[in-house]
Amino acid sequence: MKFDAKITEIIPRNKDVTSFRFNRPKGLMYKPGQYLLASIMVNDKNLMHSFSFSSSPTAEEFIEFTKKFTDSDYSKALKELKPSDYIQIDAPYGQFTFTGEYPKICMLSGGIGITPFWSMCKY
Repeated sequence: MKFDAKITEIIPRNKDVTSFRFNRPKGLMYKPGQYLLASIMVNDKNLMHSFSFSSSPTAEEFIEFTKKFTDSDYSKALKELKPSDYIQIDAPYGQFTFTGEYPKICMLSGGIGITPFWSMCKY
């Protein structure tokens, strides 16, 4: 599902990690652990990056992804965005999901790789 998404909230998590929230469009269904493709137009160039949803599928009002900023062109463009700016999102993708199939699990992650687990835990 491709759609233009308006940023509703930008949430700093620490000095170089930030979450971006968008209104959830009707009909968007995803599983915890899946990811989205986020495209930003910069000087007539389409920059795209994949992000795990950091929001839970049970959050009916919004979707969210979280980014650790680097020196990449994409990070620089993302840092410039403000609430009410738009990006294009294409979602959902991926099969790294967990919806309670097992009574006990162990999750191991490093750094920003926690975002799919974050979605799974919130779910």
